[in-house]
Amino acid sequence: FSTAFLSLFLIFSCNDDENINIEAPGSVVVEPGFGAAIFSWSFPSDMNVKFVRVDYTDADGNLKHQKFSKNTTNAVVHELEEREYEFTVTASDLNNNRSEPIVVKTTPKKPPYITVANTIDAKADLGGVSVTWQNETGSRIAINIKYVDNNGLIQIFTAISSKETDAATISGLDTVEQEIEAFVTNINKVKSPSKFFKITPLPEVKLEKNNWSIRGFSSQEEVGEAAQNGFAKAAIDGDINSFWHSQWK
Repeated sequence: FSTAFLSLFLIFSCNDDENINIEAPGSVVVEPGFGAAIFSWSFPSDMNVKFVRVDYTDADGNLKHQKFSKNTTNAVVHELEEREYEFTVTASDLNNNRSEPIVVKTTPKKPPYITVANTIDAKADLGGVSVTWQNETGSRIAINIKYVDNNGLIQIFTAISSKETDAATISGLDTVEQEIEAFVTNINKVKSPSKFFKITPLPEVKLEKNNWSIRGFSSQEEVGEAAQNGFAKAAIDGDINSFWHSQWK
C-alpha cells in the first residue's frame, strides 16, 4: 500500500511541476460584421503558441470554437445571428495548453442573406419581370425568383451575385397578372423570408420601321446617297436575307 501511495504522490508531484504558462493574445478587439464577428489581436510572441482559439455558443446552445493561426490576416467567425454573443479568446500550443481567457462581446448585424432580402424589389418588364436588389455586405449569395411559366409549371430562377447593385430578368411570360416570389439563400441553403409581388408584364409590340432611316455608319460604305440605298439600309429593311456589317479583314 505504501509503495502504491508513494508512486501516486510522485505522479501528482511531477504534474504540478510541469504547469505551462501560455502567453495570452494582446489587444483583443471584436467588431460586428454582417452575420459575423470580426476579430483583431496581437499574436503572442511565445514561440510555443501555435494558434488563437475563439469559443462561443451558437443559437441552439451548442458550444463551438474556431482556431486561427499566426498567419491569419482575417479572423472572422461567420454564420452568426443578430444577437449578443460572448466570445472567449485564448492562445494555445499544440498540446492544448491554453492561456488565461479574454472575454469579449458583440452583436453582429443581420446576416447577408437577410440584409439583401430586405432590399429586393420587382417591376414589370417587356414580356416579363425585372427583379433588383442591393448587397452592401459584399457576400456571395443566391437570389431565387419563383414563378409560373406559360405552361403552368413552377420555375425557380437563381442568380448568384456579390455585386453591390444587381438585377435579374424573367422573360417570356404572358401579359396577365403574375405572382412572383423572391427570397435569398446563403451557402448553407438557409432561406430568408419571401417577398411576393403581383405584376402584369408589359406587352411586347413589334416596332414598325417604315419611317426609319440610316443616320450614319462607321465603315464599309460611303456616306450620302449610299447610306439610304446601300448595304447599311439592310440593317432595318425587315428582310432577314439582306444584311450589313462593319469593315472586317
